[in-house]
Amino acid sequence: MTKWGEKNGIEFLTMPPERAEEALDVLRNGFFEDEAFCNFVGVADDKEGQDELGNMAVACVEDGISIMAVDKQTGKIVGVCYNKLQVSPPSGQKGFFEDYRDSRCKSKTAKALITEMIWFDSLVDLFEKYKTDRGAELMFLGTHKDYRKRGIAIGIVDASLAVVRALPPLQRPPIVTAIFTSPYSIRVGRIFQFDEVIQVPMHDKFLEGKPFSEHPKVGVDHPGSIVMVKTI
Repeated sequence: MTKWGEKNGIEFLTMPPERAEEALDVLRNGFFEDEAFCNFVGVADDKEGQDELGNMAVACVEDGISIMAVDKQTGKIVGVCYNKLQVSPPSGQKGFFEDYRDSRCKSKTAKALITEMIWFDSLVDLFEKYKTDRGAELMFLGTHKDYRKRGIAIGIVDASLAVVRALPPLQRPPIVTAIFTSPYSIRVGRIFQFDEVIQVPMHDKFLEGKPFSEHPKVGVDHPGSIVMVKTI
């Protein structure tokens, strides 16, 4: 379990598979409750949907590039970034998210969230744009609601970039991608000078005829979602 950094009593570590389930507590007590798309599609109020998305996150830990933030004093996991190594699928074959949605998900909300992720990925062919056939995706970035405003997300993203850079040359993707959907995650992306590839205002996103900006946890002042890329 590699340590990538420490700040204010918080350690940033590679997430081992044996702690992947435990780390889901951060998603349940932060990401699923507050993330804009989770709220609008109903994940925040759907335990089945949360369980299915949690199972997808746990599956991604096997790639060895997910990160957890741990309170050094208590050993509690207080922040996570479940990350996924992505490869361009052969023509006619489904990518990871599409295959997981179609084969493993039953809940309407989990399917809806993954469909949104796929939709964002379809806006720009990042593999073509960056002349590669692989990338690392920062999939679910979250901080426990009791540990916010401590710069933990910055440390997690820094560690995520470090773990990708440390991969053996033949396994190392040249890009790290993310769909940042909150003012805070967008700010983190800008701190690390991610390319801002495409921005989608929340009033341009609709579900069942309603714009995302109408949701009380999104609002008309939300800056929108941005597909961002960091070259390694």
